[in-house]
Amino acid sequence: QILARKDTLIVASLSQLQKLLQQAGVQDNIQFIMGIQQLAKFLVGLSGEIEAYIITVHHDHVFVAVNGKVSITSLGFEEQLWQTQIASYASVYWIQHPAKIFEGITTGVYESLR
Repeated sequence: QILARKDTLIVASLSQLQKLLQQAGVQDNIQFIMGIQQLAKFLVGLSGEIEAYIITVHHDHVFVAVNGKVSITSLGFEEQLWQTQIASYASVYWIQHPAKIFEGITTGVYESLR
């Protein structure tokens, strides 16, 4: 199960993340009608329970969820184009800052959107 893998970065659309959670048997799942605060609260709980790290987009905002912490950054461009760009930056910053995973991934997301 990918959610149980330690040090794994999942960069997924909200629908892809929803499918992963369904496959994992997570009872409370993501809903597309969630607001930004609701999704952030959900991801805080989820990321505190799983080993993997999550990046997803909802309502033109990028969410980073790592070990019970969530950051939210305005996307600033078309949602269709976000995954490759954000994944590459987030991965590089994570590798460069292994002792500060949340901060590294969040900075990578921010820098990819500048």
